[in-house]
Amino acid sequence: RLVPLKHAGHLALAEFLDSDLTRAVRIPVALESTPSGAEVLLGGKPTELVTPCVLAYSPFEDTTVVLRLPGRTSAVLQLPGYADVQGRAAELASWSPRLAVELPEGPRWVLEPEDKQRFVYLWMSGAVPIVLLDDGASTRPVDARGGTLGSAVNARMDNPMRMGGSLPGGVEWRILGHRTLRVKHGQGASWEKQVLGRLERPPAVEGGVLAVVDEAGTLYGFQLATGAELWRRSLGGSPAQPPLASPLGFLTATASGAAAAFAPATGVARNLAAAGRGLTLAVPHGTGALLIGTGPGGLRRVAADGTLTALGETVPRPNTLAYAGADGAAWIGPAGVTYLAVGAPAPVLLVGLGKAVTHIAGDPRGLVAVGADHVLRAVDPRAPDKTLWSTPLGGTLEGPPVVAGDAVFILVNGGLTAVER
Repeated sequence: RLVPLKHAGHLALAEFLDSDLTRAVRIPVALESTPSGAEVLLGGKPTELVTPCVLAYSPFEDTTVVLRLPGRTSAVLQLPGYADVQGRAAELASWSPRLAVELPEGPRWVLEPEDKQRFVYLWMSGAVPIVLLDDGASTRPVDARGGTLGSAVNARMDNPMRMGGSLPGGVEWRILGHRTLRVKHGQGASWEKQVLGRLERPPAVEGGVLAVVDEAGTLYGFQLATGAELWRRSLGGSPAQPPLASPLGFLTATASGAAAAFAPATGVARNLAAAGRGLTLAVPHGTGALLIGTGPGGLRRVAADGTLTALGETVPRPNTLAYAGADGAAWIGPAGVTYLAVGAPAPVLLVGLGKAVTHIAGDPRGLVAVGADHVLRAVDPRAPDKTLWSTPLGGTLEGPPVVAGDAVFILVNGGLTAVER
């Protein structure tokens, strides 16, 4: 008999047993979304299609389709597989393989903890979000696409866990209590050290050395493999940022304006800026570093040979962190977020991120910022005046946003929110 082409694949499966012939069948389905331009994922993998389009899929493989747009709630569709259509020719003859969905503004998903607990810290372990619960002992992985919690990992320790994270090379770190740092490196060995002051900032790794700074302004260098203390140095004031690995060494900065780069192996300091200017941040930038200091001449590029180039005036906002990536650096000031690309002669104001910004994050694909209005916004620094998308978070931010792959993860009101990007 003659049948419409769009039904032929389903009807062949419905009437014939699983065979080499039917396994070669690809079933076309028309996909539409409002707004259009949504990326199409099949079985969790990109298809290089965007809506409106026709997707040809195999009913013998994963038939889960996701339509995603940055800043909007994704649509998850389950297309008929072989088990769904085998033996159902009569029903399929009237089925129209055309699907249309709405993609409203909003998060990919919102995950609430169980049993009235709260998520208090967030980090990425590879491509997997990890949340720390408020019992100070439990961490749980999260399915980044589906927003479901994995099995809890309960650590045995004398002090509660307050912070944690991952570093390059398979290094895992945890802050226990107020002054204890626990590290597990890529070879599986672990060690634990106590410092003099309170720990509130993540460590950094460079050249086989792990550096961490306490709130009293003491920087420590530990041998990554063994935990042996190699050196300790005073910053001369309270830190304005965590230590950051760079081609110049570990970058540090203080609220009084001092900035330095410490050699990983020896802890020998190269002074980059003297105290007295006011708040300064020091971040990696290309083959050198960028000093983001207060007042005229405060924005300076440091070359690999130590040469300083003045780039103008800036005022970094207190108690905020800068973004530093392979593409450039960004920081929060009174007028909003300013960005300086690697190799660019001057910075640009990212108007598209808004003015009253509290947190920034990003990667070479673009930057995101959370405003005082609890809205997440995105911008491409090449078009600084344009907001690519925006999404209300529906609550109070409780930690910095974490950008990973195609999503932004944020702790909001004790839960975890994921937003498409």
